[in-house]
Amino acid sequence: MSRKTANKKASGAAGVGSLAQARASVPLEREPRTLREEQQRATRYKLIQAAFKCFTHKGFHDTTIAEIVKEAGTSRATFYLHFAGKSEALAASWAELEQSRMIEQWHKLDAMDPWTEAGIHGWMANMIDVWEDARNFAIASNQAVSSNIEMSQQWFRGISEYMEYVPNVLRRLAQDSDNPAYRFMMLCTQMDRSVFMYLTESFPGTRDEFVATLGEFWRDALVERS
Repeated sequence: MSRKTANKKASGAAGVGSLAQARASVPLEREPRTLREEQQRATRYKLIQAAFKCFTHKGFHDTTIAEIVKEAGTSRATFYLHFAGKSEALAASWAELEQSRMIEQWHKLDAMDPWTEAGIHGWMANMIDVWEDARNFAIASNQAVSSNIEMSQQWFRGISEYMEYVPNVLRRLAQDSDNPAYRFMMLCTQMDRSVFMYLTESFPGTRDEFVATLGEFWRDALVERS
């Protein structure tokens, strides 16, 4: 079945929900309109950078809001003007400092035509590069998702947002699944948990073996059977 013939089955799978963004009066993606907005955005970005640094150095559980505001040079009250808590600060740190690189990789996967074993292997290696570049923060994020219900819910909403960038992948999954959105979620969950094991050096094999084995799951899901 071609990508076009699977359109109807996969329609509606993309755009199911959106990543839970941390609260802010002025989103970083648009230009501030007033001096106050500019100051708010600058303060929020300081908090995001401070949170990223603290989570990277101490992990999710051991990082405190007091440490984040001290690193940012601001107050606890200011922190709560922007974020409801530590979980939102972590989610915002990922979304605004790291997520663009992940989105780039999803675009590359979706643009492959056709999907091949070699192409998917290269894509998986690049995905691992992204995680490795932010190893400690990625580990902290997994700690949060594993132990915090709010973060777990945000994580699945984030995966739903990624669907916007992979319409062709969803159409291909729809050929073999009655619910391509959930299939995509499960593939992402498997990848995320596996990467956590790899980053914490729990995987017994080499990096090449890890990339090859993890890539096989996506190969089996996407490469057309002859």
